[in-house]
Amino acid sequence: MDGETQNLVAELTRALETWHLSEGDHGWTARTHFMVRLLKADGSWDEVVHDWEVADRDGDSEAALWCAWVHAERGDPAGAREALERAARRGEPAAWWLLYTTHARADANRTELRSAYEQARTEHRRALEAADSVGDAKAARRVGAYLLAEAVIARQTGDQALAERQTEQGVAALRRAVDRGSAEAAALLGDRAAEEFPQHPEPDEDRHQRAQPWYQLADERGHGRSAWHCGLILAARGDTVEAEAAYRRARARGDAQAVSSLAALLARRPSDSAGAEAAHRLAADIGYAPDAHTELGAYLRERGDLTGAEGAFRRAVERSEPNAATQLRYLYRQHPHLRPKS
Repeated sequence: MDGETQNLVAELTRALETWHLSEGDHGWTARTHFMVRLLKADGSWDEVVHDWEVADRDGDSEAALWCAWVHAERGDPAGAREALERAARRGEPAAWWLLYTTHARADANRTELRSAYEQARTEHRRALEAADSVGDAKAARRVGAYLLAEAVIARQTGDQALAERQTEQGVAALRRAVDRGSAEAAALLGDRAAEEFPQHPEPDEDRHQRAQPWYQLADERGHGRSAWHCGLILAARGDTVEAEAAYRRARARGDAQAVSSLAALLARRPSDSAGAEAAHRLAADIGYAPDAHTELGAYLRERGDLTGAEGAFRRAVERSEPNAATQLRYLYRQHPHLRPKS
C-alpha cells in the first residue's frame, strides 16, 4: 500500500470515527478495525463486503461509505473516492464530511466542502425527522443518537436544562426505534442505562439491572456487541454457561471483544483447555486486547507449554505489550534452559 493510500485509509478512519462519535457510537473505529480482522479470521469477511456492495448498488448511502472504506483498505483510493461521491449524491452528510477531510474533490475548495457538509447535515437531520414521523426505525434511531450527542455538548457547556430536554427527547426517539424493531437503538439504550456518572456512583449490579433488558433485546435481534454485554453481566453473576453462550453469539457476529472474554472464561475450566487455547490464540491473532499475546503466553505457561509460552511472550515484547518483558524475564529465571545462548 503506497503512502497516498495509507493516508487516505487513515483519514477515512478518523473521519468516520468523528462522524460516528457525533451519533453516539463511541469507540466505533476500534471496534470496526478488530471486527474486520475477526471476520477475516473466521472467513466471513467476503460475505459481509458482498452485502455492502449489494446494498450500495441498491442505493444505500451508508453502504456506500462502507464500500469506500473497503476500497481504501484494498489500496484503491480512486474506488474509495467514487464510493464517497455516490454516498454524497444520496444525501449522506458523513460523505460530505469525508470528502472535506480527505480533499477528495478537485473541483471545490475546503471552505465550499465544509459549507456543503454542514448544509447536507442540516438537510439530512430534517429528512431523518420527517422519516421518523412516518414510522422509519432507522431514522428514529439516528434522531435519538443526534439528540443524546447534543445533550452531552449542552451538559459540557453548562446548559443543564437543554441537556435534560434533549436527553428526554433522545431517549423517546430511541424507544420509538426499538418499538419499530431496531436492535441498534436497544443497544444505545443499554449503553445509556449502564453509564455510571461520577457524581452518582452506584453498585455494578444496579446498572446491570437497568441495562440488561435493553442488551438482551438487542441480542435477541442479532446485535453482536449487546450479546457481549449480556455475557459480561451473566459472568459477573456467576452464570458461566449462559455467559459462554452469549460470548459465542457475539463472536459469531463479529464482535472482537467477545474473543478475549471467551478465552478468559474458558481458561477457568480445565476441561475446556483446547477451546481456551484456541480462543487465546485467536485473540492474539486479531490483537484486540492490548496484552493479548501476554495473556496467551501466561495461559500456555500454566498449561506447561513452555516453548509456546516463550514464543508468545517474545511476540508480545515485539509488540510492546505492557508487562511482556517482565513476563519473559520471569519465564527465563524459572526455566533457564529456555534462555537463548549468547
